[in-house]
Amino acid sequence: MPEEPEHMGRGAWEAFNESNPHVVPAIWTAYRHLAGRVQRVEDGQGDLKGVASILLIGALTDVDSILTLCCHNILIGAHQLLRAVYEKVLVAKYLKKNPTEVENFLDFDAIHWTKVLDRIKEPGLQMNPESAANLKARNDDARKKFRQEKCKTCGRTPPHAWTAKDTETLAKEVDLADRYVLCFLEPTLLLHCTWFGLRPLFSGDPSIRLPAILEAVHVLLIIGVMLHQELYDEGEQCGAETGEVYAAWRAAWQGSLALGETPTSL
Repeated sequence: MPEEPEHMGRGAWEAFNESNPHVVPAIWTAYRHLAGRVQRVEDGQGDLKGVASILLIGALTDVDSILTLCCHNILIGAHQLLRAVYEKVLVAKYLKKNPTEVENFLDFDAIHWTKVLDRIKEPGLQMNPESAANLKARNDDARKKFRQEKCKTCGRTPPHAWTAKDTETLAKEVDLADRYVLCFLEPTLLLHCTWFGLRPLFSGDPSIRLPAILEAVHVLLIIGVMLHQELYDEGEQCGAETGEVYAAWRAAWQGSLALGETPTSL
């Protein structure tokens, strides 16, 4: 792909690392620590711990992609992917606070699968009859549960999601509202065909965008570690390795972050 739209960002990664040599190593320390933690999830585990761990595994994959793009100075693409990390960490936090909604999160999967399979039937890709019947039953149950049919009175179709709450509402409920604009709204406008999202391709200061992306990624990793610690460590004080992750985070940014919730152990 042509790299010209990102010409404003060339050299930003190198310049940032020269000025802030401790930040990226601290981010990778948090990444590796969380990656080690999420290995505790058992295959197919569908309870709160399992779903939260899988969400964090997905977030780690996105972080890896973001850092790869950043080191090549492809900052618009990195910012777009910030939404993916934010949403996964946000949902994991929300489900921890509202564990009864884990079932809703999982049940909505049948609706997503049905939408995909309905659209690939024409090329001849179909499930075997037994699997198709099982999915249809799950989809029918999910549509009743989430009221996917249009209202006969007003003609409106309910939101196509496992929760009726929008992302901003979820963010407010789990103390991540301060990250909503940078990590969700702006990446959404960059992803979609908007004039707002097109202008940064030819303007903007990469020396501002890159630190903002890296700081947000680091914060979300720390929140992921905190969340996993709360779920799996059962109230135990953080160990030496976890403490090093928190210490590296604090030292890297020298207290400039505005983390929504800072436990007393930090």
